[in-house]
Amino acid sequence: MIVVKSMHERKLEMAARSDATIALPGGYGTMDELFEVLTMIQLGKIDHPVGLLNINGFYDPLLEQFIRMGQEGLFRPSSEESLLVDSSAEQLLKKMLNHTTT
Repeated sequence: MIVVKSMHERKLEMAARSDATIALPGGYGTMDELFEVLTMIQLGKIDHPVGLLNINGFYDPLLEQFIRMGQEGLFRPSSEESLLVDSSAEQLLKKMLNHTTT
């Protein structure tokens, strides 16, 4: 067990000890942790793939927003390369296993 003082420290510790992150369809907590990891990748604090399990198009609106954010220049193109998306857990895991970081 690892004891931390805050939720922020918890997320940092989890990301530092992880080889990858997968977000299943979820609510505020899932979005919070997803964006925390994506932010850490963009800032160069961690370097691992992030997977979105896009069951029944759950993440389609978010992916459209990511496209818009990229078009507006709000994140580096290399950040997009760490985000892998699939509607099949098996295919998503294959993509993540084959993913190489830059």
